[in-house]
Amino acid sequence: MLDIPLLQQSCFRVGNNERANIMCRFKGKSDGLHIAFSAHHDVVDPHADNANDNLASVAILLALAESLADAPWPLNNTIDIFFTDGEEVGGQGARRIATSWYKRFTPVLLLNLELTAYGDCWWVEGIPPEHETIAEMLSDISERPSCITPIPFSDATIYRHAGVDTAVCIGRLPFQDMASWVQQDVPPPAWRTCHTRNDTFERANEDDMQAALTELLTVATEIDSEMLVAYDNIQH
Repeated sequence: MLDIPLLQQSCFRVGNNERANIMCRFKGKSDGLHIAFSAHHDVVDPHADNANDNLASVAILLALAESLADAPWPLNNTIDIFFTDGEEVGGQGARRIATSWYKRFTPVLLLNLELTAYGDCWWVEGIPPEHETIAEMLSDISERPSCITPIPFSDATIYRHAGVDTAVCIGRLPFQDMASWVQQDVPPPAWRTCHTRNDTFERANEDDMQAALTELLTVATEIDSEMLVAYDNIQH
């Protein structure tokens, strides 16, 4: 068992199916930021590996939680980590988090992870104005190009519709695929493969996932309000 503080489970029903969100909070200093990370743990096809949609993101956030639990305390920032259920049936889990957990306050960032089993570059959902700030931040941290992309429905869509305006979906792809996407404005074949039965565990790259974890840990523990303002000012 991971030594994760404030672990909570919220159960709900969708049709005849029992669902469960798993939530934890790592409390930071009173003058720190409030940052959240999210990934859905349900899948479309229980007979497939679903490496990119979305087991790799769940694995990365579990490792992030473990790293935060082992980090020197107190943390500068308060970090929330959510594992949501029901994304594949309309974002039911994200809706419940947004209307309960975040009824009274909103994190300055809510990064919703999708498609993170392989790839060395971050893509960021094209939702203004936060997307440019986040893309610039992730590019600096990873020392790799980032890409702003149009993507379909995700939990981030539900978070925003429920009032969490700072929710943005992010993921990773190889540089060549990202460059193709930007040049042709069409999702590359790698994106489409991520949503099929060919999305096997063999496609997952341990080094890429470890790099993603390291970079998200940097976001969680090192980003402060001055840095966010600086990144935002780059865009204006």
